[in-house]
Amino acid sequence: MNCLVTGATGFIGAHLVRELVGKGHKVRIIARQKSKTELLAGLNIEIRYGDITKKSSIDGFFDNVDIVFHCAGLLGAFGIDKSTYYDVNVLGTKNVVDVSYGVHVKKFVLCSSAGVIGPTEKYQGDENSLYNPTNVYEQTKMEAEHIVKQGGLDYVILRPGFVYGEGDSHLLELCKALLKRQFCFIGKADAQLQPLYINDLVDAFLLCASNKIHNETYIIAGHEQVSVRDFIMVITQALGIALPRVWIPLWMAYGAALAFEFLAYVTKCKPLVTVQRVKFFTNSRVFTISKAERGLQFHPQTTVSDGVRKTINWYRRQEIL
Repeated sequence: MNCLVTGATGFIGAHLVRELVGKGHKVRIIARQKSKTELLAGLNIEIRYGDITKKSSIDGFFDNVDIVFHCAGLLGAFGIDKSTYYDVNVLGTKNVVDVSYGVHVKKFVLCSSAGVIGPTEKYQGDENSLYNPTNVYEQTKMEAEHIVKQGGLDYVILRPGFVYGEGDSHLLELCKALLKRQFCFIGKADAQLQPLYINDLVDAFLLCASNKIHNETYIIAGHEQVSVRDFIMVITQALGIALPRVWIPLWMAYGAALAFEFLAYVTKCKPLVTVQRVKFFTNSRVFTISKAERGLQFHPQTTVSDGVRKTINWYRRQEIL
């Protein structure tokens, strides 16, 4: 199978490329000239340099491609202009879809986000849940889905939940904060999460290549739902440290986040905590994956404790923790 992967130098894309190559598929990636390709070192892949926000720079890259895995995207982060999100997540997707359609790519797989339906709180979100994006990242992912659905391609849209694993910088930051005693629980710390280990997500991508799957959307998440407190407990146990003992009320967390964000704007430094980070630890996001289990035969294999342990061991081998 001839595959093209966008976002291949990122966390999810790099893992997908390694698995595709390992299974004997021919892989072509699109990377910007300044992209770091260390995660792909030693792999037998074809690299084409271009920018998905500039359609002319990727013309000709999709010839003789059977399936496109569109993993490129700009994740939510503090201080990034809204227009940049739209350039990458919306315009970039439109350009990739248009070029794919022009050369009759057989299948198009979009890496979206379960965040497009917003926090789920007291219910399990599913593919029939209404769109309810709560930030510009989720909004642009929603618009990317619309583009793919209207692009004339045979598509599959995957909506991963909270993804972690080797190479993930977000869990690394959380581990560092815990080791430095810079983490505190907010409120009751009972918001529910459904962590998804990266290898399980990659399995879902590979299942999308089936000729039996056409024009479908699937939420992809782990099989365990855990509270924030229990998730932090798993991490601290893997790190070999005590569970944090400091708890602060929600109003105080939001107040601190707003103050840190204001200070960051003034000093141009990274804030210690952001409003979005507070929401991550206080809003429940849980899902049913029954559609993916039936339609894709997707069955996540990794427990939260095993996935966290593997990830932390990798951080330590890389000497970044």
